[in-house]
Amino acid sequence: MMTTQHAGRTCATCFFTDTFPGVTIEDNGRCNYCNRGHIRTKIRELTTSNLEQLQLVATQLKLETQQKGAKYDCIVGASGGLDSSYVIYVARRIMGLNPLVVSYANDFTTSIARENLQRLCKVLGVDLRTISSKGKFDRKHIAS
Repeated sequence: MMTTQHAGRTCATCFFTDTFPGVTIEDNGRCNYCNRGHIRTKIRELTTSNLEQLQLVATQLKLETQQKGAKYDCIVGASGGLDSSYVIYVARRIMGLNPLVVSYANDFTTSIARENLQRLCKVLGVDLRTISSKGKFDRKHIAS
């Protein structure tokens, strides 16, 4: 169930929302990281070392998707946390892929993480599917 207490605002430049810890959306609509250039510098650092190799994989995935007439190029498992959000961002914006984002609904994921994931998928224009176990199967086994 999605709460409506704090809908959050999304940065006009990146994927951050102001519900991520330490992120504020400033008057120009950009987050504090984008306004200082930190996030772009970090993204460049993290993605340029294997960028060519990753682009080759993405190109191959897109080709196979076209040949098969499939809707999605890949599947990305996501929780709504920063790491999985970054993977979705890279797949969509940097690699140009059309991922299907799959999230596992459980009692351990915070409502903020679920809301961030929903917002991120909407902003990036990717489909999100949420799955869950029947009868709280995961809770029974983790609690025992």
